[in-house]
Amino acid sequence: MVRNTLLTFVFLFACLSVLVQSALLNAQVLPSSVDSGNTGSHESIFLSGKVRLEDGSRVPGSVSVVIDCSGQNRTAAYADIDGDFGFQLNSRGISSLSNQGSVALPSDDVSGRQNMGWQVCDLRAEASGYVSARKSLSAIAGESGLVNLGTVVMYPLAGTDGFTISAADAEIPKQARKDFEKGQQEAKKGKWSAAREKFQKAVTLCPRFAMAWLELGRMQTQESNLVAARESFHAALEVDSKLPTAYIGLAQVAAEEGHWQELADTTDHLLALNPTDYPQFWFLNGVANFNLRQYDRAERSVLRSMQSDSQHRIPKNEYLLGLILAVKHDYREAAEHVRSFLQTSPDGKAAEDAHRQLTEFEKLAAPAEASSQAGGGGAK
Repeated sequence: MVRNTLLTFVFLFACLSVLVQSALLNAQVLPSSVDSGNTGSHESIFLSGKVRLEDGSRVPGSVSVVIDCSGQNRTAAYADIDGDFGFQLNSRGISSLSNQGSVALPSDDVSGRQNMGWQVCDLRAEASGYVSARKSLSAIAGESGLVNLGTVVMYPLAGTDGFTISAADAEIPKQARKDFEKGQQEAKKGKWSAAREKFQKAVTLCPRFAMAWLELGRMQTQESNLVAARESFHAALEVDSKLPTAYIGLAQVAAEEGHWQELADTTDHLLALNPTDYPQFWFLNGVANFNLRQYDRAERSVLRSMQSDSQHRIPKNEYLLGLILAVKHDYREAAEHVRSFLQTSPDGKAAEDAHRQLTEFEKLAAPAEASSQAGGGGAK
């Protein structure tokens, strides 16, 4: 009975707390805002910067700029063809300098904390085949107006050479490349429909254009057309089976739809390509396996996520591990991990559920602890 209760709860937990992100998370997931505790004016900061490889050259392909707040992510902007980016921050969220709307950040782990705002956030870049250095936004506390963040440096992922359009230039017609670049420009402005049309033209002209399929899938995800997005990501992988961002896109689709076997398989492929740089996908792999009742696999995955997450940016690892241990009837340890989660994430819907689970685990652990104490007393 306890096991069935936990399974029902984790299904809801996974749907609410999947941290898929940019290149993984999109603007439709958890559409809430950062609350700085100030209900008056909302001062804005205009952030700009440049994305470059370690040797100073441009990063090939599409580059997104992501804000990461305690493990929750949002795409803030896309770098242009020269690697430059810019966007606006205020206590209500993010808006691209060339976008009409605002994309809000999730508040589950940061809402209600007076004056913390963007101090809990980092900025990084994302591009297929590369990993980015991070820039802490704590340094911008108290700033306003224009702030230049300098250069965000990217490095090839371990075991890959990075993905470059130039590697397939001979196969990509000139018009397809033009449509792709126009699609990137529209995406940078937040014009998803216009961008989708350009990327669709690119893949129609050149079905072997992996990056165009990838970007088409991203735009379809933004428009909540998950069926079409899945097909586009698979098409990208048919061209390049080692394209990490396509697996990321598929993982996002599977997570949003609650397709646990697909999520487990997709993250297995991604983590086989790179087991060290994606702690959030070890977490998602654990969520998927938990819902598939593969508890040992789920435990191994969440432990790998915690090992890779040296800065503890995914506090829900503790929560998930607690649920796994509870299913294995180790209620005392389960309660300890849920407490650890609540220490770092005391607010939000997940915290409310965690408090209820903690109460249940403590009740279930009480008889075993009483028995242990009685046994220890009799031995004296």
